[in-house]
Amino acid sequence: ADENIINLSSNVDDSKNNYNPTLLTSSSSSSKKNRRKFVSYTSSEWEKDWLEHVTEWTDAKAICDVMMNPASKSFAYMHDFLNATCTSRYEFPYSNWCVIDDEYRP
Repeated sequence: ADENIINLSSNVDDSKNNYNPTLLTSSSSSSKKNRRKFVSYTSSEWEKDWLEHVTEWTDAKAICDVMMNPASKSFAYMHDFLNATCTSRYEFPYSNWCVIDDEYRP
């Protein structure tokens, strides 16, 4: 069968709440169209926490309160994710700040 088989699994380091997906592909050559098949996926701790509580937080109109509370797990997960995906930083002594350029340029 001609198809790309994709195995997307997470390598989660719970001590740091880092999410590192691994993508494995294999394919065979042929003139037929390539089809991709989803094989497996494991949610990160952040995703599990979000899915478990999002309805409750939505009903209570508390998503912002939860996400901005430094004592919550969600705050730590969000902070670690944003830190891990930061692509540009200020120079020292503000190097712990991420530069986000969200200017609209048509």
